[in-house]
Amino acid sequence: MRVFCQRSNIGGWRTEQTRSYFAVKLPHRWWLLGIDIQFDSYIDDPQRRYFLDIAEQMQAGDAVILCSAKPSWISAAEGNAEAFAVLDYFERTVIRRTGAQVRVSLAGDLHHYARYGQIDGSAQKFTAGGGGAYLSATHCLPQHLVVPPPASRAPGKTDPPAHYQLETSFPDAPTSRRLAAGIVRLPAFAPGLVGLLGGIHLLLAFAIGSTAGSAAPRATGRLDAIAEGLREAGIGALFAGLVNNVPGLVLSLGVLGAGVALTKTGRTARGVGIGAAHGLAQLLLAVGLLAGVVAVVDPLPGTWLLAGVLPLVIVLGGLAATELLAGYLWLADRLAGVNTNELFAAQGIADYKNLLRLHIGSDGSLTVYPVGVRTVPKRWRFSPDAAPGAPWFTPVDRPVEPFLIEPPISIAHGGLPAVPPQHALTGVEPTSP
Repeated sequence: MRVFCQRSNIGGWRTEQTRSYFAVKLPHRWWLLGIDIQFDSYIDDPQRRYFLDIAEQMQAGDAVILCSAKPSWISAAEGNAEAFAVLDYFERTVIRRTGAQVRVSLAGDLHHYARYGQIDGSAQKFTAGGGGAYLSATHCLPQHLVVPPPASRAPGKTDPPAHYQLETSFPDAPTSRRLAAGIVRLPAFAPGLVGLLGGIHLLLAFAIGSTAGSAAPRATGRLDAIAEGLREAGIGALFAGLVNNVPGLVLSLGVLGAGVALTKTGRTARGVGIGAAHGLAQLLLAVGLLAGVVAVVDPLPGTWLLAGVLPLVIVLGGLAATELLAGYLWLADRLAGVNTNELFAAQGIADYKNLLRLHIGSDGSLTVYPVGVRTVPKRWRFSPDAAPGAPWFTPVDRPVEPFLIEPPISIAHGGLPAVPPQHALTGVEPTSP
């Protein structure tokens, strides 16, 4: 709102919007509507009244391009049965009741290109979030959509539902899977994460060493006692050090809890199981690595043992834990279909950008040109004195090479007026997602 709705300047342009939603009447009885339904929440009353006033100008047979922040149709297919309820409610009670029809749906949020075509050819749904900070996966996209989904309990929902098929994605699914494997370079992508996990390994080493080799658990201990405890302890005592003292127990529970929380599905038995397995693997790694490091530096006398152990635990523990996390993300996506967003967000892939160009022809048909860029420049030169209409930033390391992701998609105006179904006139508010 502060950037785009204050009539301020951005990138050499001035914004004109004063609200987070808009409507534009286009040639040949096309309309462009942009609605604000963040987090799939209700449409607030001022926004609803605004669009009802706009709808008074629509005629039966008009065609609508509907823009929303996120592709709720994808969320609905991935298990959130009510994700599409608000969009469906808006179409029923605002657009279809006039006899107009949504022919094109546009959304961002997911940082890739994907097009779903309605089986009967009457509508298209585009996800074109190509300006996002990092690439989103496409290999996990559902091949078939049913919206609203049968599981939705929204009152007055559209019935029968519409069926859509995935037509094109960019990058394609095989490329997306190949890019997923790049997570093996996670330590290079996130050196700060290496340091953080190395620090956790250090704390675990102190917690284990404070009680290892001692018959009576101690929460703390002198450095020489910790060194001798580590030197004398067997693997069983090292494992016991994770739970038989307060610091070790707190750290162990924290690692297990973080593993469960990372799955984003921790409220389900499946999510708890996957996350706990990852957390347990991290704890096993910590103990195994500590035992190995102690064995290597065992010849060092007294507290010099710690001088050898601690730096190696931080460095090797951080690297190993980060690689284990990378392996978990890859396997979780590959085998369980979870943490796919984290798998790609961690890599920060800046390539595979996309945008849409739309053109309304003299015959009233809308043509959508999906433009892609496989590899983006990484270095730019600022040119404030560029000629009018020329870009202010020019690439230095490589040219921008745009191409058409797929042949242009032509969408006819619609011909005969769309007949609004009876339930479109009910005005029933959907249930909260």
